[in-house]
Amino acid sequence: MRIFATNLPRELTESDVAELFAKVGAVKDVNLIRDRITGRSRGFAFITMPNPKEAEKAICNLDRMPIDNHLITVCRASEHQPLKKGGGS
Repeated sequence: MRIFATNLPRELTESDVAELFAKVGAVKDVNLIRDRITGRSRGFAFITMPNPKEAEKAICNLDRMPIDNHLITVCRASEHQPLKKGGGS
């Protein structure tokens, strides 16, 4: 299951985020979103957890958790909807 975490401290690395979520269950991967120009974290990440029950537990346990004066938000990532092509009048 893919999870979305936002309002993360910008100093956190992928390893830090993986370690945080690994306290609740197995983490397959972490995609920390970075600014294209500066390479700095933009404060949000997508986390993939292979076990749905552990993922739900992570959402319940980590949502609204304070980390370095940041109250993080953790929720299920929404599925990407493809853009509709074509114009309209």
